[in-house]
Amino acid sequence: MSSRSDERGTKPGTLPVPSAQADEEGSVPQHGGQADPPSHVDIFRKALMASEQLSRSPSVDTVNAQLDQVTVEDEQQMDIDQVGDTEEWRGLLGRIAPTCEAAIKAKIRNISAAKLTYIIDCVREKVDYAIAQIESSLLTTKSEADEFLEKLALPLEELKVITVRESGQAEVLRELTGILQCSEGDLTEVVREQKQSLLRLSKVIQSFQDRGVGPQHASTSHTQAAAGNEMLRVSLRTLRGSEPLQGTPLGSLHGSSKSRDGHPPPPKSISEGQSRRSSTVSSLAHSRGESYDYSDPHKCCSCESGSQGHMMAQTAQMISGLKEVMKAQCLKEVVRYNGKNSLGDFLRTMDFKYPKSAWTDSERRDILVTLLEGQAKMLYRTLPKEVKKGPYEGLVKELKVARSTPGERLKLLKEWDTLQKR
Repeated sequence: MSSRSDERGTKPGTLPVPSAQADEEGSVPQHGGQADPPSHVDIFRKALMASEQLSRSPSVDTVNAQLDQVTVEDEQQMDIDQVGDTEEWRGLLGRIAPTCEAAIKAKIRNISAAKLTYIIDCVREKVDYAIAQIESSLLTTKSEADEFLEKLALPLEELKVITVRESGQAEVLRELTGILQCSEGDLTEVVREQKQSLLRLSKVIQSFQDRGVGPQHASTSHTQAAAGNEMLRVSLRTLRGSEPLQGTPLGSLHGSSKSRDGHPPPPKSISEGQSRRSSTVSSLAHSRGESYDYSDPHKCCSCESGSQGHMMAQTAQMISGLKEVMKAQCLKEVVRYNGKNSLGDFLRTMDFKYPKSAWTDSERRDILVTLLEGQAKMLYRTLPKEVKKGPYEGLVKELKVARSTPGERLKLLKEWDTLQKR
C-alpha cells in the first residue's frame, strides 16, 4: 500500500482542525498531487487522532468564557468617565484587539496560529464596525444639534439659560400638581375651574352688595328709609289734627308755633286741616307713583297704613340682612372639607356663615363647591351634571352618602371605643 498523506477532512463553514504537527509548527502542511484513497484503518487512525487533538484543545464555550473574563478585566482597567475627545475613545477601542490577543496567548497555550489569527481578525472587524457606528452617530447628533440651533435662531449659551429657567418652571408645575392633587395633563382644567369659581364668588359678593349690604348702598338705603318714615310721621300727625313739635324737622312743614309778632297763630279750621291732609297724602302717593281717591277719608287712611306697612317691611328686611352680615363677620372662616374631616361641623359652619335668608340656593351651592378639596373634590368631579347644577341639598346628600360607608362606620365605632372620659 502506497504512502498516504495526513490530510484531514473539513466541513464547510468550520475552521480546519489542525494536526498535532501543525499545532506545534503553527502551520497546516500542504500536499501536492493526488493522494491514494484511504483504507478503513487509516480513517479510524485519523479519527482517533482528531478526537485526541480536540480533547486537548479548548471548547468554544471555554474560549467565550475566557474572552468575556478578559473583556471585563480590560473594562475595569479603563476609566470611561475620563474619555474626552474623539482620539481617546478611538484609542481605547483600538486596544481591544491587542488585549484579546495577549490574553488568548496567556490563557490558551496550545492554540494554533490559524485559530488565533481568525479570532483576532473577527475582533478587529467588530471593533472597526463599532468605531464606524460611533462616528456615524456622533456626526448625526452633531448635525441634528446644529440644525436644531439654526431653527431656534438662538446661540448655545442662551439656550442653556432658557433650559435652566424652564426646568425651574417645570419643578414649580410639579409642586403645583402635588398641591392641587391632579396630574400634569389636568392642571390647566383645574386652574380654569378655580378661576371660574373665584369669578362666581365675586359675582355673588357683588350681587349681595347690590341688594343693600355694601357700605355706600346701605347708607343710601338708610337715608331713603329715614325720609320715608319722616313722611309717614308727617301724614299721621296731619290726619290726627295735631301740630308737630317745635325744633323738629316736622315743624318746617307747618311753620313755627308762633307768628313773627310773638302772638300765637289763630286756630285753623276743619276745612284747612282736611285740605292740608289731602295735599300731604296726594304728595306721598305721587312720590310712589300711585293714584287714590282723596274724597273718602277711609281710603286715605288705608293708603297711609299700606305705605307704612311696606316701608316697615323693607326696614325689617334690611335690618335682618345687616344682622346676618354682622353674624357672618363674627364667625371664623369655614374650614375646607377634604372628605376626611368632620362633615357635620363643615355643614353647620356653612349654615351659620352663609344662611339661606341672605344667600340663594345656587350661591350656597357654588360656595360649597369652592370649599371642597382632596377626596371631596374628586367625588364632586365624578358626580353627574344634574347633581352638579342641582340644588344645594342634593350636593350635601351626595357628600353624606360618601361618608356613610362601612369603613367610615367602623372608624366611628373605633373612635367611640377609644373615647376617654375626661
